[in-house]
Amino acid sequence: MLHSLNRAIITSPGPLPNIEFSFDLSDIADPNHAQRSIWTLTRNSQEQEKWLMSDYGFWSWPLNMVGENSKVRGEIFKREKNFFDKTRKVIWRRAVKTNIGNLLRITAGKEWADVRAVRWAGASKLKIQDAGNALSMSEHCQYQFVLQTEGRSYSGRGKYLQNCNSVIIIPKRTWVEPHHSPTRFFRSSTKLCRNRRRFLECKRKS
Repeated sequence: MLHSLNRAIITSPGPLPNIEFSFDLSDIADPNHAQRSIWTLTRNSQEQEKWLMSDYGFWSWPLNMVGENSKVRGEIFKREKNFFDKTRKVIWRRAVKTNIGNLLRITAGKEWADVRAVRWAGASKLKIQDAGNALSMSEHCQYQFVLQTEGRSYSGRGKYLQNCNSVIIIPKRTWVEPHHSPTRFFRSSTKLCRNRRRFLECKRKS
């Protein structure tokens, strides 16, 4: 984040005024709801006092299978296929967090789903037995349908997955990120996931 701040300052078209400000890099900033005016990586829609800033993934990422934003977009572009040549399944990979148990249960054994959880041995290392389940961002894009879910709060993977030439399935969001405002949503008539983040009703629609 310090590198990102430095880049913003040195590329400013004019001098910046002297100013003091606070920022919070936690998944959930201001958990006690003190309504402080701070810079954060995410907020819910009611927290209008918080100013959003891009997360560290736009500069770097500690995992080789992810990487910083421009690198990931380049890899996706190189490997991108025609939509109809992609695997006709919905793909999802991430650690098991809140509200994910129903997703795993509903998709278990379904021919249209490639949904698996991965477990971490540390901040930047997967457990050995789950290493084969992990996929890079560009590998996600080899599927026609890509599911993005939130975790404890926002999903840092969303900005990568939305570069795929695939149908991105996003349950109703709770957390706001800087790049959300230009996103346009379309209602699908094939699969519809209801009940916000609980994944209680995933049905095929005719």
